[in-house]
Amino acid sequence: MTSRPVHDELLLGGRWLPLTKSILFVEQEAEEFVKTYMAWRGAVITRNTGCAPVVSRIGGTLEDVLAAMLPLVTAVPSKCLVMPTANGWSAVVENDWMGTEVQLTPWALAANGLRTVAVSEAPHTYSARTNLGWWGERKVSTFVPSVEHPDEPDGWTVGVRTTDGGRWEVAEPATPPPFPDPTDRTARRIRDRFTHAHLVEVAEWFGLRPTEADFYLPGGEAFLIERTEPRDPSWKDLTLDQAYGIGRSW
Repeated sequence: MTSRPVHDELLLGGRWLPLTKSILFVEQEAEEFVKTYMAWRGAVITRNTGCAPVVSRIGGTLEDVLAAMLPLVTAVPSKCLVMPTANGWSAVVENDWMGTEVQLTPWALAANGLRTVAVSEAPHTYSARTNLGWWGERKVSTFVPSVEHPDEPDGWTVGVRTTDGGRWEVAEPATPPPFPDPTDRTARRIRDRFTHAHLVEVAEWFGLRPTEADFYLPGGEAFLIERTEPRDPSWKDLTLDQAYGIGRSW
């Protein structure tokens, strides 16, 4: 079996990709965010399925709490991990095999008054032959409540990403973002126009250190939210290696 490559610049060396491919940061303390989540998404899940999600506290190292998210799933995420961070924000990940959804969720949270920042970084591993892996990206997105249009939050994305054809492109914000945009549009290779150092620079502007393990779990505890309704039998469970695109197909 092919071994997983090491990505020293990524959180935990990339060992937990794709679980850590995208991390959603919410400007709200973790315990309060769990209440926000349950009053918002938890209520919708309960109404639609008749089964309420359950919340539990879990302790240990960062890798211990990430392990509680396995296996990854191919359809609707069944687990959501909410982690306190050193700057008082919440870090949120889901057990989706393609990584945490960081477009609709942060937009909805911003529409409800919470500033959100999504940090995504992963190599391009998708294989059309096996239909495994994911599209490469390195980007930072933020959504903030809008003063003029409360139901339409303002959002910006900077970085690089791959298209459906596997080509890299620069994510160009429609309007200048309210944070530094270090994108080097003169770099010859498109993927080099927004580097890991650029991503760290933007994240630090928000007080975030997404690739440093000691930024998470300052109290050694996190919150695990789990859905409890019966699963569709067509949904599949995946290991990290399978989702990465290594090993047998599913």
